[in-house]
Amino acid sequence: MLETSLEKALTTVVTTFHKYSGREGSKLTLSRKELKELIEKDLCLGEPSAMACPLDQAIGLLVTIFHKYSSQEGDKNTLSKSELKELIQKELTIGAKLQDAEIAKLMDDLDRNKDQVVNFQEYVTFLGALAMIYNDILRG
Repeated sequence: MLETSLEKALTTVVTTFHKYSGREGSKLTLSRKELKELIEKDLCLGEPSAMACPLDQAIGLLVTIFHKYSSQEGDKNTLSKSELKELIQKELTIGAKLQDAEIAKLMDDLDRNKDQVVNFQEYVTFLGALAMIYNDILRG
């Protein structure tokens, strides 16, 4: 199955997490030491070479995808129902298979403050849920 760029970015985030997790305990969490090492070794955090770091590239892509669709109509910092639908259908392999009712339900679940749009924080929650699914898939 071909992965979309969004799915590849999520895979990078999950595999980077697992590169460090479990060294000092649970494979499901990062200790402070493990998190510090991840930040020091896998995040360039604005350095000129930042785009050479795969984790920075993945995070940048996830942000860029949000703004690619949020800038199409209305508030440039939120996704309308139609923008979210287009994002899901074009950026997720399963997106084309989802019915309108399933996407509407997802929108309702993501829209925590019930303002009829998905803001960036709500989008990040969505990415977190997707990352959990990818974690399960990658761990077998």
